[in-house]
Amino acid sequence: MNNQDVFQNLINKLDKSPIFTMSLGSKELFHSNFWAYLMNHKDYKLLLYSLFGVLEPSEPIEIKREYKNRDIVIVYRGKEFVIENKIKSYPDFEQLKRYGEDANMVCGIVTGINKPPFVLPDKWSFVSYSKIASILRDVITDDKYLESIVLDYCEVLESINTLMDLSLKETDNRLSYWTPNLSLLDEIRLMDVFRKLKADDFAISCKDIELNFKELCKTHNGWRFNISRSFHNGKATLSFEILKYIEDKYAGGIGIQIEDNQFRLFLGFAEGSKYNVSDIFNIGLELGWFDSSFSKKENRRVFGYDTSMSKNPCSYSGRWVYQYFDTWIKNKQDIQEYSKLKEIINDYLNKAVSLLDKLDKKYE
Repeated sequence: MNNQDVFQNLINKLDKSPIFTMSLGSKELFHSNFWAYLMNHKDYKLLLYSLFGVLEPSEPIEIKREYKNRDIVIVYRGKEFVIENKIKSYPDFEQLKRYGEDANMVCGIVTGINKPPFVLPDKWSFVSYSKIASILRDVITDDKYLESIVLDYCEVLESINTLMDLSLKETDNRLSYWTPNLSLLDEIRLMDVFRKLKADDFAISCKDIELNFKELCKTHNGWRFNISRSFHNGKATLSFEILKYIEDKYAGGIGIQIEDNQFRLFLGFAEGSKYNVSDIFNIGLELGWFDSSFSKKENRRVFGYDTSMSKNPCSYSGRWVYQYFDTWIKNKQDIQEYSKLKEIINDYLNKAVSLLDKLDKKYE
């Protein structure tokens, strides 16, 4: 069976599942609610005791949802055992570390499709969705109605797990959100899960960039470097931002944003700035951050890279201005490999750092 057949079979299986259909409204919320329900069931408490082996079935427990902003908290002998459910993304290391510093927390479990590509902080371990499905399959119960629901649910977990694993392998070491197989994910509304996992995967591979430019920016007064991830309008966005703060108040920034196939070079000023879009664009041209040679008719390139950009410049909210080139154009341009993209990101961020002293005068 080829990959396309495997994808299609899994898509068909999920499409026919009522449990999967119900989960689409709020994916992580659905799973967490269902687990909490099962952990309170006399037979399916096996899930609870399998995940946290130190709990004694004879002792009382309390299961809380969204307690202290944690997905699930199990209170046992006054202490807390935590589950953080991450179907849509990898967990945030600093958030887990902060949760672990709570004196009441004994230990925690991160759940998800793939193991996070970094060592988890103290007190935390990882349990995959496929492992949870295997635990639930071992439950023996006389409640045949619930058993049928749980078995369907296990099929859903295993199918999602397999689909996302295949999707990430299909785009291994490439920041690509499309192949003929991946397009099938749209049929069952799982493209958002894949896009977030893919963006997180690349962002984590850029940890070296993050550490390097955080240090470089420390030598420039009021400038801070950050890699942020967001998701809106069905697209994952990665921002490599060098932001200016004056007395801890945001003043603007310069950097790179990658959204789908767009590699954006941006320059921004805070709301209330005296500069409009045209002013900001001209500042970028003056600094050499924007390419003055672009022409829709004669030179459809930005700094030597082909672009589908038609409006020049592009902007958001009147204070955030950018140009972009494409990371992929069929039969023409392909710079989606992680190593190539990171090389280009490094080059432009180094260029941005070299402009910070000049930009300081614009933010006065």
